[in-house]
Amino acid sequence: MQNSEPFAAALVDFDLPDIDGITLARQLAQQYPSLVLIGFSAHVIDETLRQRTSSLFRGIIPKPVPREVLGQLLAHYLQLQVNNDQPLDVSQLNEDAQLMGTEKIHEWLILFKQHALPLLDEIDIARASQNSEKIKRAAHQLKSSCSSLGMRSASQQCAQLEQQPLSAPPSTRRNYTQCCRSGSMVNKKDLNAI
Repeated sequence: MQNSEPFAAALVDFDLPDIDGITLARQLAQQYPSLVLIGFSAHVIDETLRQRTSSLFRGIIPKPVPREVLGQLLAHYLQLQVNNDQPLDVSQLNEDAQLMGTEKIHEWLILFKQHALPLLDEIDIARASQNSEKIKRAAHQLKSSCSSLGMRSASQQCAQLEQQPLSAPPSTRRNYTQCCRSGSMVNKKDLNAI
């Protein structure tokens, strides 16, 4: 996908021979944050799975499905507007808090502050020396950390920096710094409210 024309969406089968579709979807979402993902499964999709995957997939299409219906469903899901204006994906944090507990999410935030925020300084130093490989590496690490905590806006800004390490506009640096710092301010009280 990296060397081809950009895609607007991907239909992700849950039952792939070498990887499960949810894992693949997470990888795609991390690498291509603006890519619309639509799930495709022969299994019965219960409400628990639907809720668990709602932050990944715009929708899930059950198999088998006639071609005409598939086309209609794809068109429907592609037209849906998802609120990506929110810098923080509260539904992802909510799902993680339900699965892991709010204490674990709080631990992750502490680790984020300790390990990911210093990457901002690494990026600044690498930019000053015009070292695009170091910028890409640090931006990728930061993007991954932000994605794991639902920091949607920061993750998108880091993805842009990773793709354009030396040519990203100065506002990108300001934006991802602001997004990362504000995302790291989520505190235990906020998590308990989720």
